[in-house]
Parts: sequence; structure tokens; C-alpha cells
Amino acid sequence: FRNNRKEFIKEIYVALCKAFKIYGIPKFNYVAYREYYNFTKEFISEKPEPMQALTEGFLEARFSSHEISARHSHQAIQLFHDVKYVILEKKERNIFWKNILFRLYVLDILLLPRQ
Repeated sequence: FRNNRKEFIKEIYVALCKAFKIYGIPKFNYVAYREYYNFTKEFISEKPEPMQALTEGFLEARFSSHEISARHSHQAIQLFHDVKYVILEKKERNIFWKNILFRLYVLDILLLPRQ
């Protein structure tokens, strides 16, 4: 997907949505992406801006007809890591195992260099 930037950005977002299931925030097909962001916003209330920007980048990659640049791909990776940090820094009880599962769900993205 790194050669197809649109698919790459979409894959990052889909992987993140799948990982949110661990925390009780599943992404159903009938839920619009901005609406899904509103569901996740409460969970990542400390810093929801990266998730909002990642959602908008996903929508642009999915529905826009213009070319997506390498800068967009790099920005998506950085936004992903920003969301990841917000999630993993939560200090709630019984979240340790969920954080380990989260890392496993997004392992393929975690292994990408941030550049």
C-alpha cells in the first residue's frame, strides 16, 4: 500500500478503527466516519485533534479524486502515532491488557518508520 498513497492512508485508518474495538468502540458499516470520530472523541478526550485530522485525511483519500501526495502519507503516519500515544497514556484501571492487544492490532503500522 505504500506505493498507492490513497490505499495506504485508508489502511492506517481502518487498522486504527479495528483496534478501537478493544476499548469497546467498534466501527460498524452503517456508522459514518465523522460520526465514528464523535464516538472516539470521548475516549481520547485528552487530545482528540489527531484523530479528527486522521479522519479527515481518510475521507479525503477515500472520496477525493485528486492525487494524494507523499506528504499526506507521512502526515497520516504521524497522526496515527499521535492517536496511539493518547490511547496508551490513559491511566485507567484494567487497561493494561487492552493496551497490549491494541499494539498487536496495529503492529504492522507500528513497524513503519516515521520519517
